[in-house]
Amino acid sequence: MLRVKKPLNVIVVLGDPRKEDQVKPACVFDDDDFETVNRMKKALAEIPYMKFTFLDRHETLFEDLKKRAGKSDLVLNLCDEGFYNDPTKELHVPAMLEQLNIPYTGAGPQCLAYCYDKSLVRGVAREMHIPVAKGVFVTGDSDISRLNLSFPLLVKPNSGDSSFGITQKSIVHSREDIFDIMKLTREKNRGR
Repeated sequence: MLRVKKPLNVIVVLGDPRKEDQVKPACVFDDDDFETVNRMKKALAEIPYMKFTFLDRHETLFEDLKKRAGKSDLVLNLCDEGFYNDPTKELHVPAMLEQLNIPYTGAGPQCLAYCYDKSLVRGVAREMHIPVAKGVFVTGDSDISRLNLSFPLLVKPNSGDSSFGITQKSIVHSREDIFDIMKLTREKNRGR
């Protein structure tokens, strides 16, 4: 008797192309993003014994996942944009998946929460003897005049996903430049 292997049901969760995305250059999904997604769909369709369902509408994401909870073998979590394309809500997608008891790829919500604090991650890596670039955590209350700094420097927000908040203006050549970029970064983050 010939046994037919039951296909694995895999859900692929993506960013929502209908929503603004602050991390993208024009704050929207562009032709390159759509081309990448289409190529991925085509490549995944060639994998035998796997059936893929793609979810990218964040307004209905929780309900869509809930409907498929007992029928899905795995979620391929590719939503690194964050829930509603908000990078501060990247941990929300795995949190939903854990609530629904659906296995998924990628880091869990607690790990993503820790990783959102660059200073914390740098400190943990350094304690584990992992080489990290020199860095100083500076707040608005920091006395920059007391810091031993070598210019030029890269100034970036402590909390944020990957390169979020880094622009050409993030390279500073003086202590005054540090205050200017910190002010710009705070103003931009308040508008989010």
